[in-house]
Amino acid sequence: MFRYKTNLKKIIVPACINSISNYEFKDCSNLIYIELPSKVNIGNEAFNGCVNLEKIILPTELKSISTGTFSQCSKLDSVLLPEGLTSIEDYAFQVAPPCHMWHFLKV
Repeated sequence: MFRYKTNLKKIIVPACINSISNYEFKDCSNLIYIELPSKVNIGNEAFNGCVNLEKIILPTELKSISTGTFSQCSKLDSVLLPEGLTSIEDYAFQVAPPCHMWHFLKV
């Protein structure tokens, strides 16, 4: 688990990973970039408190954004939402600023 790891700045999750656990990167306060594989499930509050996270491109096959996934991501400024996304659960983007760029990805 990478929770509270303040030395993380960039994460590239390999394609062999199919799930990110609840709270996996919670409060990784210096994380600014994360690249996720196309087929991955993201647990509750997985990136909660990543206050320097600026941009996330969500997996193309993601169906749901779990509760509190990007809560407290106060610098999140750009979100690419996959076309097949069917739900965004409570507090998924709580305290995130109004994004300048909310895009639905065409696949």
